[in-house]
Amino acid sequence: MKTTLLFLLTFVTWTSADNRAVASLTPDRSQSFEYKDITVKCEHKDSDDWTVWRITTKDLQMSQCWQGWGTQASSTCDMKTVKQPTSGVYWCQSKHGQSSNVSTSPSLLVQ
Repeated sequence: MKTTLLFLLTFVTWTSADNRAVASLTPDRSQSFEYKDITVKCEHKDSDDWTVWRITTKDLQMSQCWQGWGTQASSTCDMKTVKQPTSGVYWCQSKHGQSSNVSTSPSLLVQ
């Protein structure tokens, strides 16, 4: 019984970690300047199921890429000529409610 429980717990932990997407930022840096283009991509084997989200540092507004601040194509969010209100934390969320680990998602400071 203990062995079965340990196996199931290990399997659930492994599959949960395996199903997590990683948010990557291009250009690959945590600081950008106004009026530059930035791309956030959800890297996952089923990347079409993932959407880029953010919470801004200025007004703590949480929203999806396509809600007025970017263009979502597949698992990629393109932001054109970003401005300072773009500063914040970005992460990926699946249509099934799974999300990437926010603490490892890119934080973007726009100056």
